[in-house]
Amino acid sequence: MRNIMLNTPMKTLNIGQLYNLTEIFTGKYTKIIIPDLQRDYCWGGKGRLVQDFLENIIEKGYRSRVDLSMGLLYGYEEPYGHIQLCDGQQRITTLFLLIGMLNKECSNQFRNLLISDFEYYNDDKEPYMQYAIRESSLYFLSDLVCEFFLESEGEPNDIRKQCWYFGDYDNDPSIRSMLNALQDIHKLLASPVNRDIDKSDLARYVTQNLWFMYYDMGTRSLGEETFVIINTTGEPLSPTENLKPRYVTKYPDSSDMWEKWEQWFWMNRNRDKNDTADNGLLEFLRWVIVLETKDVKEFEKTQESLVKQSEVDRFDFEPVLRIEPQTIDQYFNVVKKLFNEALPNNKLWLSPERINSQIDWLRILPLIAYSIKFPNAQERDIVRVKHFFKNIAQLNHIRKDIGRVLSYAVEVIRLMVHPDIAHIIYIENISDQLLTEEERLKFTIFLESENRIEIEDAFWKIQYKTDQDMDGKIWNGEILPILKWSFVNDRFNFEEFKKYMNVFYEVFKGECDGTIDLTRRALITCELKDYPKYFKGQTNKSFGWDYNDFKVLINENVDKFFEFFKKIVYSEKSVLEVLAQMCDSFPIEKPWAEFVHIPDLLAYCNEKNIQWWGDEQGWILVKDKYTSGRHANVNAYKFYLELSQLSEKFWEKREWKLWFYEYGNTCTVFDNDISKMAIDIKCLGNTSFIIEVFMRSKESDIENDLSEFATRHGLIYNGSRYVCHILMKNDVVEKLKSML
Repeated sequence: MRNIMLNTPMKTLNIGQLYNLTEIFTGKYTKIIIPDLQRDYCWGGKGRLVQDFLENIIEKGYRSRVDLSMGLLYGYEEPYGHIQLCDGQQRITTLFLLIGMLNKECSNQFRNLLISDFEYYNDDKEPYMQYAIRESSLYFLSDLVCEFFLESEGEPNDIRKQCWYFGDYDNDPSIRSMLNALQDIHKLLASPVNRDIDKSDLARYVTQNLWFMYYDMGTRSLGEETFVIINTTGEPLSPTENLKPRYVTKYPDSSDMWEKWEQWFWMNRNRDKNDTADNGLLEFLRWVIVLETKDVKEFEKTQESLVKQSEVDRFDFEPVLRIEPQTIDQYFNVVKKLFNEALPNNKLWLSPERINSQIDWLRILPLIAYSIKFPNAQERDIVRVKHFFKNIAQLNHIRKDIGRVLSYAVEVIRLMVHPDIAHIIYIENISDQLLTEEERLKFTIFLESENRIEIEDAFWKIQYKTDQDMDGKIWNGEILPILKWSFVNDRFNFEEFKKYMNVFYEVFKGECDGTIDLTRRALITCELKDYPKYFKGQTNKSFGWDYNDFKVLINENVDKFFEFFKKIVYSEKSVLEVLAQMCDSFPIEKPWAEFVHIPDLLAYCNEKNIQWWGDEQGWILVKDKYTSGRHANVNAYKFYLELSQLSEKFWEKREWKLWFYEYGNTCTVFDNDISKMAIDIKCLGNTSFIIEVFMRSKESDIENDLSEFATRHGLIYNGSRYVCHILMKNDVVEKLKSML
């Protein structure tokens, strides 16, 4: 026994034992090495990996005062005291960076967990953790510990400015990731929810109460073999990598199939965000699990369960293990065909960051189910199914009950007996959440039309949101009003539809900014219900800013919009001429007529908002979004516009500058840069005004300097300015002429 002990090399860490960070980062010679077989550190800047990892430790461990298991560390010791990590790199590195940041905040209380005294004072300043992936990573981590964690002040944002930071460090992906991680850690520690934490106490918890189990791989060659089966991010085996051996063991003939699936999802991964096929393959397996659930109620439960699992990074293998490989392969062939042909622009669905939304599932799952049910369907029939569910998925009411609607959608596909999706109008008891009045009407029109393809293309164009056409953004999938306007003698007339559609393009041509102000002014003349109105979520009245605002207006005033568009459709004049004519002929005494006849009022409102400030102030034009910013009293601004038209004739030649003050009690202002004299014209109600005269110069003695001017024009000093008595608008103009 004695001889065996003598011939067996001592180990710093023993297999199967638990170690905390104090035990891992300690001792004169101990080092944790990230060997050259490893990939780069990648958690920093990769979504919320660092934040979520550390928030879990703080919330589930530190605040609850319980020890946490941090899982396995795989490694081998070579040479003595140097633990070469094969797995655990991301976790250990993140915790080492956390200790460094906590040490900075605790006046170097935890320096002995970053670097030994011997290394720091007497040797090469090698910290307990070393990145041997490349020389730049190795040197940077040493500098980071000795120069930033132990010596300098400042935040992670300052590191690149330090004299010890070399420009070449920017080319090292591990270093870039560490810098991102340090910023994430700094924000986490400084966040309001963590300000109450005693940082010394947190550091003690992190270094003493987080436990790793060490598994010794023995030698480098065995370590490399282990690394081959470890995720390229340096994390433990992924769900599909854990599932694969179990599945292939149960179904020995599935090995080649699995490799084929994995290879295809690898080729179609999101290269900007995913390094593996895992996210795509996992998402595909979710689709299969859901679609293989035949009962409607179980379907809802299954999809909800899969969503909840994804939220905590879990995946239940058992449902997959119950599905035959031939069945999965059938789904795979369908998915491959769909994304190559029907959905070539939606390949991000094949590689989500975590899981696709259920709204996206509503566009994906019924289409897969359809292709399984009708394997020989024509391309146009597949496109029709795609467009139907694409349109349904953008309806607002769908989002409130998406789980149930998704189950209805797949069930409808299963009930279909004809490959033409329009025939679902003949299936009884279909939920009106899915088969709305509009969709039923469209399908009826399709089935009764001789030029169906042309009509379908026109409907699909107008009902979708696009970057180019405002009409699709307004309709947002619901075009029922324009369909009803297009009926002649109780029968849909495609020519009428095209007329209304083309006019709609012209009326709402452009964006929701000032380019359609003429349309807004013309809509005022239609005397719509509550227009301008308080749209959902707004505290100001609006003339319509968001695309959805106009959809609300149309649906609340279908008949009036019909008359509005009919005037334009059947006029021999251009759209702009008809809109202008509507504005010009609108009686001035009608509500909101001033906005119709004075275009500058709407033009002032960048987001088309106005606000009521009571009987004394009346309506206020809102420049941007809130009256806390720039704004204008309507009557004051109207008077400013009138004065602007007179300016060239009366005061610009006299070196006066006219402008409008847009804050507080807004007013028209005259400034004279030479004399430093200023005049404010303030509005009191609809037609009353007051004039105030003062000096811009701080050195001026207003009362004495302007006394002669005030006497000449009948002004009275109020303690800070000279003011006149209340004047009517016409009197103000005459008064200004004499004063200027």
